[in-house]
Amino acid sequence: MKSSPYIKQKNEAKTAQKQLSLKDLFEKNLLSQKEEKLEIVLTGQYEQALDLMFEADASNLYPILVGPPGIGKTTLCRYYAQSRAEITGNDSFEWITFDESIT
Repeated sequence: MKSSPYIKQKNEAKTAQKQLSLKDLFEKNLLSQKEEKLEIVLTGQYEQALDLMFEADASNLYPILVGPPGIGKTTLCRYYAQSRAEITGNDSFEWITFDESIT
């Protein structure tokens, strides 16, 4: 049973995963996130919020989205970052997420 080729393949896969460094895993995760293209339909207040985010960026201001969980703030930010990267050709973007304990 121990000489089964199926068991060896599983062990080889585990050792290959163990050899990846933290930096490798981080870069692999970043690359997989960049490949994912987000496509949403913006209407109403979300379309207005996106327009305000672009206006704030053009004015060198920092937009802050405030609201309860689950209303689409993160999705809107991801879409904004993707759209901004397509317009400017610069795909560097950072955002900070706070929770209710931050004052």
